Amino acid sequence: DESGSLTPDDVRREIDATSTIAQAGLNPRSRVTVLGFGSNNGGGQQAVHVYCPPTVLSGAVEMQRVADCVKKIHRRSVQEGNDTDHVAALAQALHTLESGSPKGARKVVFLLTDGRLDVSRSPQYGNGDRNLAAQRELDQQLMIARTAGVQIFPLGFGARVDKPSLDRFATGG
Repeated sequence: DESGSLTPDDVRREIDATSTIAQAGLNPRSRVTVLGFGSNNGGGQQAVHVYCPPTVLSGAVEMQRVADCVKKIHRRSVQEGNDTDHVAALAQALHTLESGSPKGARKVVFLLTDGRLDVSRSPQYGNGDRNLAAQRELDQQLMIARTAGVQIFPLGFGARVDKPSLDRFATGG
C-alpha cells in the first residue's frame, strides 16, 4: 500500500517488512513478486505497479535483486494516484499467482496495508458510491482467491489500521 493514508514512515516500515518476508524463511524455490498499489483516479495513473517481477529465490543473486527492487516502493503523490484500490491490487496478485505458478505450489498473498479502501476518485467504479461498488468487486476477488486456494495474510501498517477490513482479507482468501 503506497497510498496517502500512510505516512512516509509507515511506507518505510512496509519496505522493511516486505524485504524481510521475501528473504527470510521462504522456501528457496519460492517465487516472489512485489507489487505496490495506490489508485487510478482517471489521470493516467496505474493503480498497481510491479516493482519486483516474479523471481525464484534460488540464491543470493535473486535475493539481492528482490532486496534492491523493494527499495523503489514509495508513498504516492496525488498525481501518481494516492488513494487505495485493494481490488486492483488483489486482482493483479491473483493474476500473477495464476500465471506461471508450478502445479501444487502454495499460493500466498501478503497484503501490507492500513486496510482502508478508498476509490472515491476512481472513475472505473462508476458515478455513485465508488467505495461501495469497489467493496462488491473486492468481495468477488476474495471469492476467486478462496476458490483458487490462495491464502491472504494481511499485515496492518499505520496509525489508523482498519482491523475489520484486515480480518475480511484474512478470512476471504
